[in-house]
Amino acid sequence: MYAGRGVYLGEVPGEAIAGLADAFAAAVPDAGAVEGAPADAHAFAERWSTERGEPVVGEFSSRLFRLGELVVPAVAGFARVATESDVALCAEWIAAFGAEAGGSGMEEEVVRARVGEGWLWLWEDGGETVSLAGLHPRSFGWRRIGPVYTPPAARGHGYASVLTAHLSQRGLADSDGVCLFTDLANPTSNKIYRAIGYEPVRDFVRYEFDRREA
Repeated sequence: MYAGRGVYLGEVPGEAIAGLADAFAAAVPDAGAVEGAPADAHAFAERWSTERGEPVVGEFSSRLFRLGELVVPAVAGFARVATESDVALCAEWIAAFGAEAGGSGMEEEVVRARVGEGWLWLWEDGGETVSLAGLHPRSFGWRRIGPVYTPPAARGHGYASVLTAHLSQRGLADSDGVCLFTDLANPTSNKIYRAIGYEPVRDFVRYEFDRREA
């Protein structure tokens, strides 16, 4: 599948990877990236780099979790949906989240649209906004949490955990289940999501290519 941000591999027989890479190279030569199960994505990236002359310049490993039995931690504060007055803060924090994860942020107008759609939430404690998380609309019956970000000065108090748990409860009310992705390079996030009831499903790797060499 190609979704404008690279090639996404589903279940693919190992012997079909090379041919699939060649087919995408012919149809979508500017794909720029591939993501899938570690072995599949690695084989695709090797073939692509060899045939297209585009070396791998970025690698990101993630893990898909799905919610099992939810555990809501006892943390001071409350959740509220982000409003127009929060757009600048949300954009700043989403950009910071992207920078930490090796990705990118969102244009402020995109953030404004997400706020208008009601899927960005904030946690407040003691009159201060201390954490952000997103709850995506249903897709194939499932809801996804993300991004989740707490600024460094507010970390260590459980804000990300409780906000994620709060949104997970909301998501369960109108979906078949709730899921999220974590950065495997971040042991903290992988630990806190397990603690509130998320269970690992599958690992993924994303490889990005340097098209300047093509």
